[in-house]
Amino acid sequence: MTIQVTPETQRVRVWVERANLPTWFAKLLGFASLKVSTASAAEVSSGTTIEACVLPFAIVDLWDDLDDDIAPANRLPDDGEEWLFEDGAELDDGQQPDPYHTYDQYGVDDTPYGSGFDGTGYGSTFRNSAAEASGQTRNRDMGRQIVLKTTPGEGGESTGGSPGGGWDPNGSGTMGPGNFHLWSPPDPDESCEDFGQGAAFVRSNIIGCNLCSVSLGEPYPPQEGNIASIRSALRQLYDEDPGAHWVDDPSHPNGGYINGSQYANPEFNSPLVRVVPVLPPTLNLYGGAENMEFVQFAKIFLEPDAPNGTIYGRFLGGVSGYGGGGTGGSLVKYLRLVE
Repeated sequence: MTIQVTPETQRVRVWVERANLPTWFAKLLGFASLKVSTASAAEVSSGTTIEACVLPFAIVDLWDDLDDDIAPANRLPDDGEEWLFEDGAELDDGQQPDPYHTYDQYGVDDTPYGSGFDGTGYGSTFRNSAAEASGQTRNRDMGRQIVLKTTPGEGGESTGGSPGGGWDPNGSGTMGPGNFHLWSPPDPDESCEDFGQGAAFVRSNIIGCNLCSVSLGEPYPPQEGNIASIRSALRQLYDEDPGAHWVDDPSHPNGGYINGSQYANPEFNSPLVRVVPVLPPTLNLYGGAENMEFVQFAKIFLEPDAPNGTIYGRFLGGVSGYGGGGTGGSLVKYLRLVE
C-alpha cells in the first residue's frame, strides 16, 4: 500500500497492489496469476451540517481586538481587559479606510497578517504563540478554557472569554451576567421542521440528544431560558461522570486531558463532551431578537461548576460536518471520495 498526502489540495491518495493472484478463466490464455492494483483519492472539504447532540447555547468566536488587547497585547482576552468588538477602520490621509489600522479583525481579511493567515476564530493558528497566564501556549486553541456562563463582576462589565477577562460582541453595551446565548434547535417531535421553545425543551436538549440537523449559515431564533433550570440540567450531566476534570499538560497534543472519568476514551465517550455552535462576534446579540447564524461547530468538555458559579468549558477542536458549500468555518470538515 502506498499513501500520498498533498496538503496544498487537502487530498490523500492511496494505491493498493496485490501480486501473484491466481486466475480462473485467464489460465486458458496461459496466465496462471496476475498483478492487480487500484487507487482512490479523498479530499477534505468544508462541511456545513451536523447531527451531533448540539447544545442549545452557543459561544462567541474569537477575534483580534486591536484596541482593547492591551494588558498584555497577546491576542487573548486577559484579566483586566474588556474586549468590545468594533468593526471598521481608521481613515488614512485620503480619508479612506486603512486596512492596516482597523479597530478589530475577524477572520476574513488577511491583508494585515500576510500569507498563511487562516482566520482568528477558535481552531485557527492565530494564538499559537500566545502564552496564557500560566505560561502555557496552545496549538490551535486545543484545551483552551472558555467561559460558557459568567457571574457578576467577572472581567468587569464585559464577560466571557478567558477566566477573568472577556469580551463584548458587537451591538452593545454590556453582556449581562448569566447569558448563555440560548437558541432554538429544531424540534424532533415536530419532525425537525419547526423550532422548539421553552425551559423544558432547553433542558431536554442539555441532558438528552437532539439528532435534528443543524447547519451553518442558517437562521435559528434565539430564546429565553431559566438559568436555574439550565444549571440543574448541567448538574445532571456532571453526575453522570462526577470525577471527570481537566488537567493541563503542555506535552499533550490537546494541551491537556480529561482525568478521573469513568468512561474509556472520555474525549469521545464522556457525556460531558458535547458540541456547541459558534457565533460570529459581528452578530448583534443584544439589540433585539435577531436570528442566530453559526459559523463553526466546536467540541468542548464541560468542566464541573466552579466555586464562583461560573461555568467553563475546554475547547477540544472542531467536529465533522457533511454537505458542501462555502459557509463552513475553519473547524468543520468532512471527507469525500473524489477518485
